[in-house]
Amino acid sequence: MTAVLMNNLIVIFSAALIFFQIQNCSPVSAPMEDIVFKDGSISVVTLGPDNIESSISINCTVLNNGSFQLDWLHNDQQLFGDRVMIDITRRSTKLQITNISFHDEGVYTCIVYRQNDPREYQKNFKVELKATLRSHPTASSCHDNIGLSCEMSGYLRPEIKWMENNTKTISNSEQYTVLTTAGRNQTSINTKGDSSTSVVSILSIHDPLKVKDSSFTCSVPGTDLNITLPFTLNTSTHHEDLTSIVPPLSTSPSSSSPVSTVLVTLLSILGLVTILLCISVLSLVTATFYCKSKETRKEVPSNIVGGTLQSVILTNNAAYSSALTGNVETETIYEEIKTSQDEDYDDGYI
Repeated sequence: MTAVLMNNLIVIFSAALIFFQIQNCSPVSAPMEDIVFKDGSISVVTLGPDNIESSISINCTVLNNGSFQLDWLHNDQQLFGDRVMIDITRRSTKLQITNISFHDEGVYTCIVYRQNDPREYQKNFKVELKATLRSHPTASSCHDNIGLSCEMSGYLRPEIKWMENNTKTISNSEQYTVLTTAGRNQTSINTKGDSSTSVVSILSIHDPLKVKDSSFTCSVPGTDLNITLPFTLNTSTHHEDLTSIVPPLSTSPSSSSPVSTVLVTLLSILGLVTILLCISVLSLVTATFYCKSKETRKEVPSNIVGGTLQSVILTNNAAYSSALTGNVETETIYEEIKTSQDEDYDDGYI
C-alpha cells in the first residue's frame, strides 16, 4: 500500500515537472517598438508680424516601418471645414489651412495609431500668428484737445482697448472719443483672413486738465501686447506742456514760414497789379469820352460859321436877347460878344 502511494506521487510530480518545462519553452512575442516622429515630438511655427502668409502647411511624418492611421486635432478639437485639407500617405500626413487668421492660432496635434498597439502617439505643432503694437503719441494745436494713438499690424485682432490708469476701460463719452481707422499700407491679415492694412486706434482727450496726472494704456485683448503712455499736465504750465508737443501757430511776421512769406508777397504784387489795371482802364474810358465830346462839338450847323455878327450873336442867345430888350447896355453886349468870339477861335469853330 505504501509502495503504491509512493509510485502515484512520483507520477504526479513527474507530470508537473514536464508541464512546467513545456510552459517555459513556449515562444513569447517581443514588445512593439515606440513610434518615432521626424523632427521630434513638438515643433513651433511662427508667422507675423513681418512674414505674412495667407495659408499654412504642416507635415507630420513617422520614421517607423509599417502602416499607420493618422488624424489631426486643433486645440483638442476635430478639424473640419472648407479651408482644411488633409493628405495622408502610409507613413505621413500633411495639413494645409487657407485664409488663415488669428483664429487659427494654437496647438495642432498629429495623432498616430497602428494595428495591435493600444497606444496613441502624438506630435504637437504650436502655431503662432503674431501681431505687433506701436504707439504714436500726438497732440493737436488746440490747447484743450490732445490725441494719443496706437497702431496694430500683422495678424489683426478684433480691437484695440484703451484704459485709464490700468483700471478704467475707456469708451466714447464727453471726456473721450475713440476712433478706429486704417493705418499705413503695411501688409496685414484681418479677422476674416483677408489681406488688409494696419489698424490705428486714436484716443482723443477733450479736457486734458481733468486727467492731468493719469496714464493711458492701449492693449490688444487675447495677447500680451500693451503700451502705457504716461500723460502729465500741471495746471500752471498747461499751455506750455501742450505746445512742447505740438508748437502753436505764431502770428508774428518774424516766425512765419517761408511758404507764408512768399504767399503774402504774391498777394501784395497781385493787389498792386490790380490797382494799376483799374487806373489804366479808367484813364482809357476818360480819354475816349473826351474825344467823343470834342467830335460832337465840332458838328455845328453851317449857318453859324462865317464870322458874321449874326452867327456870333446866335451862339450867345442870352446876350443877344438882352440887347434887343434894352436890359443891357450896348457896350456890355459887345464885350460879351468879343469874349465869346475869342473862345470860339480857341476851340477852332471860327
